[in-house]
Amino acid sequence: MSRALKNIAVFGIITSYNSLFQERVLDVASTNGITRPPTPTLIALNQHFVDLENATGAGLSTLDDYVWFGLNNSALWPFSLISWKRTGVIWTAQGGIASTAYGWKNNMLNGYLVPNLTPNGSGNYKLNNAGKFSTIYEGSGSAVAVHNLIDGRLGSDTVDVWYVMNGNYQRINQTSGNLNSAADLTGTGFKSINRESSTNVRLENKDVVMNRTATSTSLFASEITIGRRSTVDSSNISGLGYTNWGIGAALNNTQTQAIRTSVNTLLSNVGLTPIA
Repeated sequence: MSRALKNIAVFGIITSYNSLFQERVLDVASTNGITRPPTPTLIALNQHFVDLENATGAGLSTLDDYVWFGLNNSALWPFSLISWKRTGVIWTAQGGIASTAYGWKNNMLNGYLVPNLTPNGSGNYKLNNAGKFSTIYEGSGSAVAVHNLIDGRLGSDTVDVWYVMNGNYQRINQTSGNLNSAADLTGTGFKSINRESSTNVRLENKDVVMNRTATSTSLFASEITIGRRSTVDSSNISGLGYTNWGIGAALNNTQTQAIRTSVNTLLSNVGLTPIA
């Protein structure tokens, strides 16, 4: 359930903001001089926060981080980089990654997003209980695997990489080992990868569930980056478009599909096509 609410008036109608959405997002924007979206958009974002709480626990308790990028106004990009979980944390955009109505679009050259986060087991993301999800609004238009990278780790082009591709090289807490068979994450929409045990990995592409096996090896002690793996050069940079991104403990199918439904609702409420 959502926390204490702060009342606001919109067009004469009394509504409320979740207190943690206020603290983690709105207050951080104000403190840092970041322009807020218009009130109708904030109301839609607030409802998404409440939906996330219902799916992942009070205060997004099973997540380690979450961000929403798609505000239907590219000029609001600083607001889109505020963490919804880590109070006071603001992501950074590097290189030529570009803000769009639907989120951030990478350039296959030097762009990426930096959460300033190292998933090393100190949070909800554990060796054998870990999950990531993202909504991809636009593909890269390239058949090269790295151009379809969702996220990766600094210093490695193999660890924890997963791609908007059909292959067995989707990895979560695997140094280099592959899935027992290919998993198809092609196309736009909601994607999720969850390590449920030392052997079981569940992937989701929109509402399609793929159960696979791959043995976990270790937690890689390196920062995670969105749209980049290893070093900054064109052989390690994605060309995808990202609407949101989250990380934490493994989520079950009921949780991921609840998030997906909320993503589509939010996109519609801010005037964008629901593509999750």
